Amino acid sequence: MIDDLIQKFKEQDEIIYTSDPATNTRLEKISNDLNIELPEDFKNYLAKFGSLSVKSVEINGLINIPDDFDPVHQNFVGLSLESQQEYGLFKKYVQLGDAGLGDQWVLCCDPESDRFGKMFYWNPGIEEISDMEQCYSNFKEFLRDRLTRVLDD
Repeated sequence: MIDDLIQKFKEQDEIIYTSDPATNTRLEKISNDLNIELPEDFKNYLAKFGSLSVKSVEINGLINIPDDFDPVHQNFVGLSLESQQEYGLFKKYVQLGDAGLGDQWVLCCDPESDRFGKMFYWNPGIEEISDMEQCYSNFKEFLRDRLTRVLDD
């Protein structure tokens, strides 16, 4: 389904930006360093695209930089750590993009939680995990919806 959407963008001559696909070694290192488990659909995205940007939509991932912990644009590792340390993002959640009005899309990467693999709205004013609103039941649904909305605009 995602490949079909990407093909439609290409047929419209839209420029699609991706980075190098993530290797299994890199994904394992990130999971170990952050003490998280990446959901399969998100790992598949990282292994295929690295990160993705088309029109006005950017989906954070892994970009081609020497240090994943550098909080540069579109690098979910560095951005997530920066948000955890400076703005109160909950541990075991990773930041995947700007949802507007200060909100961020975040993905639960805690396999012990019933929220594992689900997407939520988060902003620095949220003090309890339970206060975050679930916006997608998984990463794949999130990605499909974001790309479909841009394609329909």
